[in-house]
Amino acid sequence: MTTNAKAIWLAWCVITLAAIAVIGSVAWMTVQKYRVDESRLAEVEPRFARFLGIKAAVSDLDKSIEEVQVLIDKNVYPSSQEVSQVGNAAQQRVRETFAAAGLEVVSSQILPAKQVKAFERIAISVRVEGSLLGFQSAMAALSAVTPTVWVEGFSIQVMGAPTAAAPQRLNIALNLYVLRNL
Repeated sequence: MTTNAKAIWLAWCVITLAAIAVIGSVAWMTVQKYRVDESRLAEVEPRFARFLGIKAAVSDLDKSIEEVQVLIDKNVYPSSQEVSQVGNAAQQRVRETFAAAGLEVVSSQILPAKQVKAFERIAISVRVEGSLLGFQSAMAALSAVTPTVWVEGFSIQVMGAPTAAAPQRLNIALNLYVLRNL
């Protein structure tokens, strides 16, 4: 082999090795890029599936939102009314309900409003006196008041000794509240 042939053969070997190195590098980078893209796809795929699920359930979600809004409108005072107006209106309804059931309203007080999540909670403290039957009637009537008056708790004390001539009188302290949208 001549020197010239050796140089050509050596050049071809170097070019071939360089081409193999370039092709190998490109192949390695392509595999790495594929792996990175595959891992990103694995991250995105569940999110996309959730998005498609939400998109498919939009009409059901809208219907549920409407149902919740109806419940809120029925049970909660609107934000357009001032807190003091809401408290006074609720207190008046409670007093009327207990009086209509034959109970004597001894005292009632509107307590300061507190923010609870998306609502203002307006507490009303009420003391009434009367019979157990009157109290039961008042509680049944109170459940029909709208917006809803919620009972947080109550305590009942017996007044005097029971007699056969008159029903037992009770002293009842109630902690009630109403909700107002913010």
